[in-house]
Amino acid sequence: MKTPDSYGTPEQRIKDIINLYGLDILTSKSRLTSLIRDMYAKDIKVRNLLLTSIQAGIPVKLLDLRGIDEKAREGQIHYIADRFSDDFTIPREAVYHPINIFTYILGYGTYCPPLSIPEAETQADPIQEPASPLTEPGSEMETIAGIVRTLLQSDI
Repeated sequence: MKTPDSYGTPEQRIKDIINLYGLDILTSKSRLTSLIRDMYAKDIKVRNLLLTSIQAGIPVKLLDLRGIDEKAREGQIHYIADRFSDDFTIPREAVYHPINIFTYILGYGTYCPPLSIPEAETQADPIQEPASPLTEPGSEMETIAGIVRTLLQSDI
């Protein structure tokens, strides 16, 4: 009898589900959120990064890159990663984790070596850039960013 882990990685299982039911799953935040919560039930840090990326619309933005040449797509993926990092104040190295998962699911390949979340926590803190108006203390984006940072640092 197969155990849930013997069916492949969560990324492979999501890819199989999308191949079976279609790419529309990536455009439905509620369906994709449920799928991520199920597939990453034990990996809380990756799950939270993926859920934040869904909130940011990353899967839809990546889906929109179908049909463009690989070089242009690569540039757009890096731009999406930079915006995601800036908008949610997530370290640039960490935003590539969910992006690589979704690019794998879409068959685009990966664009930065995957970084495991525990390793990212042991690295030195990046130099803090000056706050933008969206991330000034007390702003709504700063509150959201603080919650995301707390979730990424927690050992739940």
